[in-house]
Amino acid sequence: MANLMKLAQDLQFNFKNKYANGKYNGYDVALEQSMANPMLFSFQVEPLDAAQYNQFVAFLNNNKKQLKMNQYRIKDHMISISWFGSLSPMSAKIATEYLDLVTSELRRLSIYPNDSCVLCGEKDNLTEITINGVKMKAHQECKDSEILKLKQDTSNKPITEKHLFNGIIGAFIGAIIGSIPWILIEILTGFYAAVLGILIGYSAFFLYKTFGGPLNKNTKFIILIATLFGVFFTNIALASYVIIISGGGIMIANYIICYTDPDISSMLFTDLFIGLAMTAFAIPAIFKKVISSEKPKTIIE
Repeated sequence: MANLMKLAQDLQFNFKNKYANGKYNGYDVALEQSMANPMLFSFQVEPLDAAQYNQFVAFLNNNKKQLKMNQYRIKDHMISISWFGSLSPMSAKIATEYLDLVTSELRRLSIYPNDSCVLCGEKDNLTEITINGVKMKAHQECKDSEILKLKQDTSNKPITEKHLFNGIIGAFIGAIIGSIPWILIEILTGFYAAVLGILIGYSAFFLYKTFGGPLNKNTKFIILIATLFGVFFTNIALASYVIIISGGGIMIANYIICYTDPDISSMLFTDLFIGLAMTAFAIPAIFKKVISSEKPKTIIE
């Protein structure tokens, strides 16, 4: 986020939360930085006709490498382009070149900056509003009407506590199911298979959604906890297998022996370490999947 703050300062944009808004070559532009998008450029324009749409999409596809474009979205008054660049953060120089390239093409295709209400399409008597952090033009009455509609939609939504509980149960069941390949391969082959720990998080997220778990800001933490549970469950399951084939009973004393015996504990702790490492490797990708699955909440200010 510090990178976006610096970009906003260099470009003389206004920074608030995870958005930077400003004007560039006459266009209202918003920059957004998040886990899902290292940098998202949004341009406020007049709605495109069919010819303009096709020509601009062709421009994006032809310059995909130069734009380092991951995806784009063109809808109504908004053109959004996702930048996936190098490991280093975007500099003001790169941002300026990017903005110059896109805005010059918009001008060439006669796609002009938006000067009408984004909610009703009419002009005159416009004010500035913010929708999900992006500044736009709209009528005050349209803004008030849309806010009222959103409040009514929110109040009519069913209570989700039951869905949340079901989702949590699903996540933990998914974590257990995701651990089965790891357990079976180690038992059947005798080789370390902790690399398969990467499956646990995906399985937990899949069952969380299948059981009706709501997708919101808490989802990532639920999946993380369920994934860690799956890794430790696997380790304890393997310790249980060692106890059983040794002729012992499933009791706390035998688990203490397993985790203190130099030979057995080294195997178990190595397996646990690899599993946790695989989890750390997979979690960012799973979080991206969670974020991309979330239904965006509309906030109008």
